[in-house]
Amino acid sequence: MTEEIRTNYHSSLREIAEIWDPVLKQFRDSFIDTREKGWVGALLTKPISDLVSLVKLAKSFKSVKVATLPVFGAILVGIGGYFVAADLSLKIVIALISFIVLYVLILPKYLFQMTTLGHVNFHIGAYKTLKPKEYELMRHALRKDFTFTGLYDMVTGALLGERDQKQAVQLILTHFNEDRAKYENKIDKLEEKYEEALDAFNDVIDELNKQVYDAEKAIGYLIQLIKDINIILFRMNNNALDKSDLNIISGYSIYVRKNDRLIKRADIRTTGHTPAVISLDDPNYADYAAVIAVKEEQTKPVYNNSIHGHVIVSYFMKMHNGEKWVFNFHIDETYNEKALLFTFSDDIIETNEIFRLIHALCLLMQKSNLFSEEDGINETRA
Repeated sequence: MTEEIRTNYHSSLREIAEIWDPVLKQFRDSFIDTREKGWVGALLTKPISDLVSLVKLAKSFKSVKVATLPVFGAILVGIGGYFVAADLSLKIVIALISFIVLYVLILPKYLFQMTTLGHVNFHIGAYKTLKPKEYELMRHALRKDFTFTGLYDMVTGALLGERDQKQAVQLILTHFNEDRAKYENKIDKLEEKYEEALDAFNDVIDELNKQVYDAEKAIGYLIQLIKDINIILFRMNNNALDKSDLNIISGYSIYVRKNDRLIKRADIRTTGHTPAVISLDDPNYADYAAVIAVKEEQTKPVYNNSIHGHVIVSYFMKMHNGEKWVFNFHIDETYNEKALLFTFSDDIIETNEIFRLIHALCLLMQKSNLFSEEDGINETRA
């Protein structure tokens, strides 16, 4: 609502108060003063008192010469002469008739005054009887001490207080918006920290899941290795042990040192690309892992990257009868993860134990005469 409209309502309320408050007061006062008095008696006695006043008024006109009045004076003179000439009984009758006629003529006027709000002769009993619908509308004023002046004063205070309230509300809104901006900034920062913490937590969970997956896979490899060893032991007991039983980690080849040469004794599940005889003095083989291992007689494996994602892991072994062997693991990096874990990492089992296992099996097979120089050469040629 605009300020202009509020001002118009306020001014109109003041004008209504000036008009209606006296009416409401009279209505209440009349109810208090006349609620136990009948209005009919008041109506019948009211004209009498006024007629008495008329008689007094007439006496004040005694000094006026009626005959001097135009037309009306002549009429009064005629009537007066007739009234003077009449006998006493007739005079009484004429006076009584005149009084009754005047009484009846002025009675409606008083009845109208008694049902008119704001008139001095207003009587709430007559108002209730003769104007019941208006009375029903006005009677609510009897229930509460209500005035339009009081309403005007209250609205005035409300309008004045509203300005203060607006200022207070505006001040509150200003502080609220400032605080909201601060808290929103804090919330944004907390959300960023939460997202960072959540990302870090998810990373940890992913890493743990990966570790669990890797651990489960490693345990599976270890279980398979144990099963393979059990099979080898049973085959050994049943005199069925064969060179192919050493294929528990990966494809492999075995070289035996003879003076300045390496002679192939076995070649199982490899591409067969390695030569049957390798000269230790040939520079073309100087970087072979097998050549390095046998020359240096290292107790640790030698690693050699081959072509097309294949890795060679060479392990030097001292055998029966003073022989010196080199066991070469031929590992496909793409498909043989198990071999990489057993020969490169100690996560599942120490790599040294894997090499010791292969060494022990080779000693057993050598003792059982499962390897011969001719076997290695024939396997390569085949």
